[in-house]
Amino acid sequence: KEAMRSFPDEDNPLGKPLFTKRTVTTVEFDIDGQELDIYQKLTRYIRLIGEIGRRHPDNRARALGFMMALYQRRFASSPHALLKSLERRKIRLEGIIDGTWVPPKKKRKHIDKEMMDDLDDETLSAAFEDEEDHSFSEYDIQSAKDELVHIIPLIEEVDVLILTGTSAKWQKLERMLESKQAFDSEQDKKLLLFTEHKDTLEWLLGKLKGMGYRVVTIHGGMKPGSRDEPNTRLWAEQQFREDDGAQILLATEAAGEGINLQFCWRMVNWDVPWNPARLEQRIGRIHRYKQKRDIVAFNLIARNTREGQVLHTLQEKIEEIRRALDPDNEGKVFDVIQSVISPSLIEKVMKEVYEKNLNTEVACDIVRDEVTAEHFQEIMDDTLENLSSRELN
Repeated sequence: KEAMRSFPDEDNPLGKPLFTKRTVTTVEFDIDGQELDIYQKLTRYIRLIGEIGRRHPDNRARALGFMMALYQRRFASSPHALLKSLERRKIRLEGIIDGTWVPPKKKRKHIDKEMMDDLDDETLSAAFEDEEDHSFSEYDIQSAKDELVHIIPLIEEVDVLILTGTSAKWQKLERMLESKQAFDSEQDKKLLLFTEHKDTLEWLLGKLKGMGYRVVTIHGGMKPGSRDEPNTRLWAEQQFREDDGAQILLATEAAGEGINLQFCWRMVNWDVPWNPARLEQRIGRIHRYKQKRDIVAFNLIARNTREGQVLHTLQEKIEEIRRALDPDNEGKVFDVIQSVISPSLIEKVMKEVYEKNLNTEVACDIVRDEVTAEHFQEIMDDTLENLSSRELN
């Protein structure tokens, strides 16, 4: 879309771009201390689950890869998001041991590659819980006891981390807000902040309100409603739209499509989705026709985690290609991301890292080899050729 221009006139013989420019910046931070220790223990815990799962030649091994990715992503989002998942799993394990857990009666829906590609983490988490319920049907009491020994101390440590209030990602965002790097409430007026998990959204809501910001939320559990119906999506959007209304819209992927927010030009991605096309959908909420300002987006990534290093490599490679193929920063590269980069690229690479202990640098090299300027150029040329051959109204 960024290649589109207005009709030429005397002042603009080539026409004017219909879309403003965009700047997407990766903001790095390091996790350390207790947070880093929990990250490493979580990795060991998930591998233990894999060893228990391999005792049974059943479908449980299938769910293991999804579980690994989901739990690590939830911890990368916030300790609160991980704690909720671990507590739900602990309740199931205790139910197996004392005989109170009842296997689900509804038909099992396997999580497959298409679901991983198409669903956001908020919806995928619910789908995984259903898959997890069915995998528990094959658990014996000893397996449950073996796992419970490890999950209880992990839950306790995450609980302590939450009580101490230590989160490197929050500290980074807090500094960005205080320094007005993220947005200036007087000049920029509005900030769109995306997370992938409702548990994280609720925690961030309290943090941001505690800093004195006026905040509204949009998440998958809200009904569309109307502009006059409080706590609905349309009401939240209207509150954010008004000049004296909310300063920050805090949203999950439910706001990633179908909402026009071109009056806002600042965005922070608290969680960076593994599917780059989904990130592009988010940015498309503010980088759209009739946007009058150049937009600025920030991606928060932990550089000393395996997931963070792989995600940073992907973002770095995309930016390198953008500088080479789109030096004027008109957004041409971002228009074709969905056609160039497989939505499951990062998920497949990280599955190798989790299950086969693939070296992180090797994983980053795989990403660099998969994402090339030549492929981008080929798709960009084809796209422009197809556009030029159509009759546009």
